[in-house]
Amino acid sequence: MTSLPDIRCIKGLNDRFRLPRLGKIRLGIRREGANGKRHPVDLPHFVVPDAVKRVYGVEPTALKILLPSEDLREILPYAYKWYGASAGLKCKGDGEVAIRRWAEVDPALQATIAGPHAPTDLVGIPCPCPRLKNGDCTLKAHFLFLLPEVSVSGVWQIDTQSRANVLELSSVFRFLQRILGRVAMLPLTLRREPVRRIVEGTSKTQHLLKLTYDGGLSTLPPTPQTTSSSLVQGRLLPHASGANGTGTPDTPRPMLPAVTSAQAHATADPAPAEAHEAAATPVAAADVHETPPPPSTAPASPSPVPATDHPPHNDSPGTPPGCGCGTRVTARIAEYSQRVFGQILCITCQKHRHGAPQGVTP
Repeated sequence: MTSLPDIRCIKGLNDRFRLPRLGKIRLGIRREGANGKRHPVDLPHFVVPDAVKRVYGVEPTALKILLPSEDLREILPYAYKWYGASAGLKCKGDGEVAIRRWAEVDPALQATIAGPHAPTDLVGIPCPCPRLKNGDCTLKAHFLFLLPEVSVSGVWQIDTQSRANVLELSSVFRFLQRILGRVAMLPLTLRREPVRRIVEGTSKTQHLLKLTYDGGLSTLPPTPQTTSSSLVQGRLLPHASGANGTGTPDTPRPMLPAVTSAQAHATADPAPAEAHEAAATPVAAADVHETPPPPSTAPASPSPVPATDHPPHNDSPGTPPGCGCGTRVTARIAEYSQRVFGQILCITCQKHRHGAPQGVTP
């Protein structure tokens, strides 16, 4: 008998992810003018619902927020939109292509589109169209964010038609991603900021959105764990993966402490050279080179080099100073070695016997 499938979902129904919305926060109110029509009025504070008032007060000018995604399109979707009085959204475009219901397409434009189509069919048309000029179509942006001090069970939404607000939010988002490597779940502050602008030839004060990260690199929160959620998968914290692309966080190389002259004398049983090789930093500067001894005068030396209490005696005046292993060194390295280790040692013997001192350059 053929086994039947275990059906627990409808194909295609759950393919699209939506952020659960708790409510809207507004940037102004609508007032009735002298002509009897209602028009929007900009306010210096956020207009918030009761749940937010209980935390931030009646007229807050700043909100502590978190962004739930590293995808700008998820937290700040915007487009040119044309709404009808009762039909809702009629058309949406990106400046090049728009999606509109067939019944709302002008007859002259319908003649250029292959059909037939039902009145509710969605078709693609050029964007923008004359409705953008006459004001029927406008920019609509929706900023989605968390208010962790209120609730983390969903996002709050701010709608704006201001290009300045869209530019501010998207620019700060990209800037923080570039310098910090992440934006999602960083503690941010969203403010209303008064700005003098020229609107239709008149200077006016408008209260725009201002997004800031008030911390520093030292206060950067730890990286949250990447989950399999469609919201954050593959978009949380690019620097969480290793620089080699393996997906394993990079671990810093161990650092050896700086070796003082007193510590050098007190080291009776230096660690083997292999223990320091991975973390060793060259002690000499790039422009300093050791002078190898002539083949006829280079004595054989066991490894590791035995410790000596005094620098080796130079054979004659003017001869470059030498290490106990027979390697001649420059005067600069000899002076550095004598000052730090209490004896003249070549670079190799310094590494083998004491490791590479950190923060000291001969």
